[in-house]
Amino acid sequence: MKSLALTASVLLWPLIQAAPAAESPSSTNPKSGWCWNSVDTVFAFGDSYTNVAGKYGDIWTWNYFTKNSSSLDNPITANLTAASGPVWVQYLTGCYQGLPQKCPQKLWDLAFGGATVDQDLVKPARDFVQDLEHQVQQWQTYIKPAVTFDAEKTLSAVWMGINDITNSENKVKNETLAILQQTALYNKILDAYFEQVDVLYQSEGMRAFLLINVPPLDRTPSKKGDADYYKKAVALFNLLLHARTTEYKVKRSDATIIEFDAHARFEYYLAHASEYGFKNTDSLCEANSTCLPRYEYFWNIGVHPTYVVHKLLAEDIRSELERQSNC
Repeated sequence: MKSLALTASVLLWPLIQAAPAAESPSSTNPKSGWCWNSVDTVFAFGDSYTNVAGKYGDIWTWNYFTKNSSSLDNPITANLTAASGPVWVQYLTGCYQGLPQKCPQKLWDLAFGGATVDQDLVKPARDFVQDLEHQVQQWQTYIKPAVTFDAEKTLSAVWMGINDITNSENKVKNETLAILQQTALYNKILDAYFEQVDVLYQSEGMRAFLLINVPPLDRTPSKKGDADYYKKAVALFNLLLHARTTEYKVKRSDATIIEFDAHARFEYYLAHASEYGFKNTDSLCEANSTCLPRYEYFWNIGVHPTYVVHKLLAEDIRSELERQSNC
């Protein structure tokens, strides 16, 4: 299948840039019994778009899981995120601060700022950053033994790929060669990605997954200088992610696997920015500058959107989860 995906991506490359934003991909057949409104626990894996801070963590992660740390005595710190406010999974669960197990929907957030899928393939932002494999291992070691959950009332959310793209820039002048190299790398990354999803499925009995694709990094102020590169790279990664997700739905046909097209939603928000109250979608509020109120900016720091964008995403994700439910 990987060779087919590689061939298809090269043959379809001229169409990737020209294609209009697709409707949000969705699960082909939500499985009987899974209902978002019955979900009481969310396990989240990802990077700084998803991570929260906590008593035994910091802005990078909720918990470093050191010798003295605790899974059940680690309150979430409010608003200490790259969004300067709650991130999408907090809006989704209503878990803004305090102990995760006390939230309306329990949120166990393993995401780590700067994370990649596999640190052996693409290095993360810092050496101490935990990649997806290690996040899943931490879940198995520290969260699973400490918490009680019903897999049928649980959602496992994965939002990865942003740092895999930004940390592996491949600016080869020969575009065909660049596409081949990137496709090979991205397929290896997705091998590792779905290997970890399958660990949660096979070893831990998870049966509901939310998989989110990469937003338009070419639209971020910090990547303007390389916008063409990032537009192509993100399109390629998302194309391969969708193909792999489709394969995985067939492989694990008893699971509910919901794709959410964050890329399309970002593009929509940006195209209708004024309707959402954004007055600045092109730049960041630099230090020592006179700025608009934070909520009037689309982008916050680096490639990160503000908490206002996260709130919009959460509303759309909730709608998709409800639409895919079989209550």
